[in-house]
Amino acid sequence: MEETISSTSLRTFVELAKFDHLVFKFSIYKAFLGLAELPSDALSDHRSCRLGQWYYNGEGVSCFSNLPGYREIEAPHQDVHKYGKQALIHLESGDKQASINNISLMEEASLQVISNLEGLAQSGESNAHILCADDAQ
Repeated sequence: MEETISSTSLRTFVELAKFDHLVFKFSIYKAFLGLAELPSDALSDHRSCRLGQWYYNGEGVSCFSNLPGYREIEAPHQDVHKYGKQALIHLESGDKQASINNISLMEEASLQVISNLEGLAQSGESNAHILCADDAQ
């Protein structure tokens, strides 16, 4: 029963993280299109967003870090935030082409994050016996 609850918890969080990612990107698109103001320094970084909190400080590290694919989330997730911020910095300086280039890089990284999150959820469903193991790092 605990394994089912743990794998369901992971699946639910993965779906929430995917949604959060869309909201993050949408806010950058709205700023780029002039539909909203979003200063680059107002963006969350990869550690303070919900996924970052989960990954570094929360249930992610305590319960799911033993799963195959867990560590593959970190680098592209950092890139999503880095390129999103760079897109806004370039937008603020008036360099639309550099902003577009960074949005493109953000999208590439985002696709990898989404794919890796999905892989992690599937890994949790296949390896529920190692979820929330006592030796989780």
